[in-house]
Amino acid sequence: MSTPQEKVIENLHNELEALRNEMAEIKKNQKESVKDEEKNGRKRKADEDGESSSAKKPAPEPENVFSNMPKPADEHAANSDQLNTKARKFVLKHVFKNVSTMAENIKYKSSTEEYYSVLW
Repeated sequence: MSTPQEKVIENLHNELEALRNEMAEIKKNQKESVKDEEKNGRKRKADEDGESSSAKKPAPEPENVFSNMPKPADEHAANSDQLNTKARKFVLKHVFKNVSTMAENIKYKSSTEEYYSVLW
């Protein structure tokens, strides 16, 4: 008499075998369909070559390359936007202490700080 665990294992084994068989059939069918497609593709290509040599088809119209280009007014705006986005942006912050004691019309300087390898 088999135990419940052995029955479960046996069922799993049977299901695994069934899945393996299905996979083998699927692979076989795929190989056959690929071979058929290759044969049909070769036949179609040979037919097209025969047709193209006997009657030339007109060349397709080329797309207008310039239709997607911006107009000159738009181009200037696009260039200025590009320049603005490419520039390095930073805010230089000066820190002053005891601002309430500062007098008017006198120049005060903060300590130098380094931004992008430049002292400010």
